[in-house]
Amino acid sequence: MPHEKLIHAIQRFAQATMNARQVSRRLEKLLPARLKAVEGHFRRESVVRAPAAVALRQALCDPAYLSFMEEYAAIHGDAVAERVQYETHMMLVEARRSLRGLRKHSPSSLDRS
Repeated sequence: MPHEKLIHAIQRFAQATMNARQVSRRLEKLLPARLKAVEGHFRRESVVRAPAAVALRQALCDPAYLSFMEEYAAIHGDAVAERVQYETHMMLVEARRSLRGLRKHSPSSLDRS
């Protein structure tokens, strides 16, 4: 991969990582509020007031809450994947940089010292 394309890919992955991590953090902050809202729904909707533990278990199994959790997991997974791509491309840049340094100090130039 040419150096210019590599730098462009690094910038693209860095931006994608930042965006995905930001959305992931926002969704993570919403998790307790979403759970509390679904749990409150189950506590209000039961004929006999459900104990908190029962309402919590029902909320954790609720399709709407599970859908939210799947969305959060997918976005968080995307953030991690973008971060891995960014770090991998950065390592490639560093490897190329160190190889350039080694070429300057070839074995023939080291023998003369």
